Amino acid sequence: MPRAEAGGGTQLHAVDSSRFGHLSRYDVQQAFKMRRVQGYDRQPLGEAPAWRVALLYLLQQLVNAISLGCVYALLAIGYTLVYGISGVINFAYGPLYTMGAFVLVASWGGWGASAGVAAGLGLALLWATLTGAAAGLGMAAWVFRPLGHARSGAALIAAVGLAIALQEWIRLAQGPRTRYVLVAQDTSWPLVRGLGFDVVLSKGHLAIGLATAVVGLLLWGLQMRTRLGRAQRAVAQDRRMAALLGVDVDRTVAVTFALGGALAATAGLFAAAQYGVVTFRMGALVALKALTAALLGGIGSLPGAALGGGLVALVEVATAAYVASEWKDIAVFAVLVLVLLFRPRGLLGGKGAADEPGPG
Repeated sequence: MPRAEAGGGTQLHAVDSSRFGHLSRYDVQQAFKMRRVQGYDRQPLGEAPAWRVALLYLLQQLVNAISLGCVYALLAIGYTLVYGISGVINFAYGPLYTMGAFVLVASWGGWGASAGVAAGLGLALLWATLTGAAAGLGMAAWVFRPLGHARSGAALIAAVGLAIALQEWIRLAQGPRTRYVLVAQDTSWPLVRGLGFDVVLSKGHLAIGLATAVVGLLLWGLQMRTRLGRAQRAVAQDRRMAALLGVDVDRTVAVTFALGGALAATAGLFAAAQYGVVTFRMGALVALKALTAALLGGIGSLPGAALGGGLVALVEVATAAYVASEWKDIAVFAVLVLVLLFRPRGLLGGKGAADEPGPG
């Protein structure tokens, strides 16, 4: 990578090896991550049947896909919440994802590491959540609400422009170089050992899965058991009638944008803690994949967003594992094209609130 793009430092771009051929930067990062999580004493493999090795390798890829799918699901749920209530696809959640990752970088370089892993991550998570929520509120109040009565295309153009502006602001504020965050070493549990291929579950996998499950339950409770949830569902179905019945539409939309921003920043922090690599442009591609997940599951449907996140992650991980890592993005967006062509409403195909485009 050129020094001008790395803050004057030298960064690895690719490696040519005699045994494994050409390794991209992604391949090297994955190798480093595997070396980090396999800190336990390895057992001799012996002669294992090919079918067993293939099955265990598949199991490891499923574990990886679940963790990655949770990250996509959080972002996809954010898209779904906002689109369902306002008809806006907020592309600016990509930079908010990046902001969440940089919150971990900033906190871990200061008080985070000295406070202990659990306390440090908890404080960083609170900081990232509040930052994302505040950013979401600001977007709703200062960008999308003034466009509420404009043509439907204006909000989409504003979202794209906002995403570009925020990404460049992050680049100017944090610099273009890649940051690395090592939250903890030797934090994996071996699920299978000595049978031909070692299958491991990292604490990061488990933490992301549990946190996503908790978030999903809280959102379900919010939607089904609270006054705010009833207001959100009412505005999503018919905002004019909701306003006539006394629902504060602008407030409901603003809170929903805040929830979406908090989910995006939380997803970015989880990804940084698990994968350890943070760049100013990391949210752009992830946000598009999360949008693919939301469309695949049926944008406007919270269960559909979670399902879509898992399926997109499965496609990506399977392509990287069985084809080549260079093809994983192509495979994901090929799925997007197929969904838009043959099932534009998605798998769970809920009807969103896009019948009345434009945010509050």
